[in-house]
Amino acid sequence: MADVNRVDLLGRLGNDVEIRTTQKGREIATFSIAVDTGYYDKDAEKWKENLHWHKIVTFQEGLISILRHRGKKGVRVMVTGELTYNEWQKEGETSKRKDAEILIGNSGSINFLDREKTD
Repeated sequence: MADVNRVDLLGRLGNDVEIRTTQKGREIATFSIAVDTGYYDKDAEKWKENLHWHKIVTFQEGLISILRHRGKKGVRVMVTGELTYNEWQKEGETSKRKDAEILIGNSGSINFLDREKTD
């Protein structure tokens, strides 16, 4: 049986999608998703926010084309991808830094849950 590295997130885009081109001419899209796993606190009689931010990355040309038009802040999306880690060292520092991101690769997807706005 093969191992599985799969992440499903349902949330809202935290910013407009940023699309840039690498030195080799390949496009990359990056954005963040805000996922609120809040709950109702009966004692305080109010909603408690529990917001988590996730960095999303894709190199998929078809997805980038869609994200270019629909990837606006606040849009509700469902993302499927794989958890990856990056490690780097900032110039002048001795310690390494590490961050996590969700990579939408060949087996990943993004579904827009809000209707597309027409002008």
